[in-house]
Amino acid sequence: MRMKFLCACVALCTLATTAAAQEYAFKLIPDSLLKGADVVKRVDRDVVTIESKLKAERRYKLVYTILNEKGDDFASHQEYYDRFQSISDIEANLYDADGNKIKSLKKNEIKDLSGMGGGTEVSDDRIKAFGFYHKTYPYTVEFEVSLNLKGLMFLPAWYAIEGQRIGVQQSSLEIIAAPGLEVLHKSYNYPGQPVVTDINGRKSIKWEAKNMRPMQREYAAPPWYEITPAVFTAMKNFQMDEYEGSNESWEAFGAFVYEMIKGRDELPPLLKGKVQELIAGKNTTREKVEALYKYMQENTRYISIQLGIGGWQPFDAAFVYNKNMVIVKH
Repeated sequence: MRMKFLCACVALCTLATTAAAQEYAFKLIPDSLLKGADVVKRVDRDVVTIESKLKAERRYKLVYTILNEKGDDFASHQEYYDRFQSISDIEANLYDADGNKIKSLKKNEIKDLSGMGGGTEVSDDRIKAFGFYHKTYPYTVEFEVSLNLKGLMFLPAWYAIEGQRIGVQQSSLEIIAAPGLEVLHKSYNYPGQPVVTDINGRKSIKWEAKNMRPMQREYAAPPWYEITPAVFTAMKNFQMDEYEGSNESWEAFGAFVYEMIKGRDELPPLLKGKVQELIAGKNTTREKVEALYKYMQENTRYISIQLGIGGWQPFDAAFVYNKNMVIVKH
């Protein structure tokens, strides 16, 4: 009896392994997706589960079959993290042409890099970079990433075809929102409407595309989202750091921005006196601006500090005056 049980387990494991291998086998790609392609996106499944105006979980899976060396860039992946987005899990696998697993990514193979761009002095942006080096074509890579979002001013955008010379077997974005939370969305070149369902009292909105042939972008063509299926999403009401905001209208969003910058233009007493001294005797607005501009040129320098809610909330005027610098946050 025990031997029969072991044999059955072995058989089931073999079937499961075979099924997984067949899933990513090159031969299963339709010919129509291969013509003019360097890469075929086998799976692009992005699921965002919104818990509140402040918090959400995101998990996405990407599977690419690389057909030639021009597609090798897709064998590597990177994800950003900062104060408002943390990475909870990363998994990756490499498969051969028959869909057999060659290798799984090890945790010590994930590189943790600074995400600071050129011209930025200080930033809390960082990157997790990972991938595979393989030169036997075709081969397939699989990436799965889980994220925790804290601050929902932005939600993911979806591009069914993310670039030129990419065939797409399946691509989808699903947003699941807790009761009372509304998701706004605008689509381009998407046929029909998204599928809306109820999942245990939560509203699910899903966009999906299948079997899309590679595209070649012509010179001086319109933006990519205007010629391929794309969807942009946002929360109607959201929270970023300690500030609550709304995307219901430009007026509502403007009120959110105003709350973040309110009072930060107040000049310290010493600087107020200096301003009056600089503009004394100046009769026109142009003369006053020239005097103030010259003072700024001689006494301040531009730097970029990207920390926390940077890009939306400037440092207050007193801080800038005391440090003799203009803090650029973008």
